Formats: sequence, C-alpha cells, structure tokens
Amino acid sequence: MNRRLIIDGNNLLHLMHAYSMGRPVGRLHLAGMIDRYAQSTNRQATLVFDGPRPRGGIAKQFDALQNEILFSGPVTADDIILQIVERLPDPSGATVISSDHAVRDGARRRRVEVVGSEEFGGVLLAAASPPRSSPTKPIPAPKPVSEEEKPQASDKEEVDRWLREMWEGADDLPPDWQLG
Repeated sequence: MNRRLIIDGNNLLHLMHAYSMGRPVGRLHLAGMIDRYAQSTNRQATLVFDGPRPRGGIAKQFDALQNEILFSGPVTADDIILQIVERLPDPSGATVISSDHAVRDGARRRRVEVVGSEEFGGVLLAAASPPRSSPTKPIPAPKPVSEEEKPQASDKEEVDRWLREMWEGADDLPPDWQLG
C-alpha cells in the first residue's frame, strides 16, 4: 500500500476553491485538511506550494502541522515535486497528487502512482465531511445576493482598516492577500 503522498499544493488549492462553494480555502486550511487526512489514513504527506515560505505567525502555524510543507521559493512547485520523485528510494511506496501533465509524466517514468487533483480533492472533501447519521434534505442552492445585500465600499474600507491594524508592521502577510 502506498504510504507517502506528494501533493501539488497550488494545483489542489485551485480545485478546492471551485469545490468550496464560496467558503474560503487558503494554504493553511488546505494543509490542515491534508494533515488530518494523512493521519487518518496512516500516511505521510509532503505538500508543495509555489513561492516563498511565509514568515512570522503564519510560518509557525505551518510548522505545527505533522506533515512536511514545502515552498518552492524561486523555482516552481512542479520542479520540487519532480526532484522529490527522482530521489525516492522506493517509488512504489508513493503517490503523486497533481493534474499537471509534466508532473504526472515524470512520476509515471519513475513508476510512481499518480492521482489527479480532481479525484483526490473529492476524497479529501469526503474525508473532511462529518458522517451522515441519517438521510438529509439536499442543500438548497444559494440565493442570489441583491444589490442592497452586497458589501458597500464602507464595509470594504472597514475590513481593510481592521486588517491593517492587525498586521501593522508585520512582514508575514500571506502573498495572496491584497489590501485595497
């Protein structure tokens, strides 16, 4: 049985955004989901994200997780994943999670099992969902938000002000946060 998961983090993260139905899924949230899944299935996971490693409090939260979280720095996560695959002492004991063709092809050349991000995302979400004790009604589709219910400029300004106060002087804002 394959015990090591090597996961293309950004590839899976983009997919999870589509599955999340409007709920935010960030890198740390995804890493926590992977951590819980790996523990429940008795596997090790290496999650690789593109870009620089966060600093400060965010980095400490990543460090508190059980599994390995890597950030690619100046190269791509795909490059890091392919390096890991090339260095595996026993490729038969690993599974690469990615929908990127180059990563999948490189893993297959080493005879590493490959699972698409779409398939793994479904498994991950099913594992994260609470078990159903009884049949339930289907979840209704969300109703459209009227113009009156949409956040106004003053709401956005209030959120931006709050974020600036919380993070004032901090250099560890996640790179995908854009303060207006």
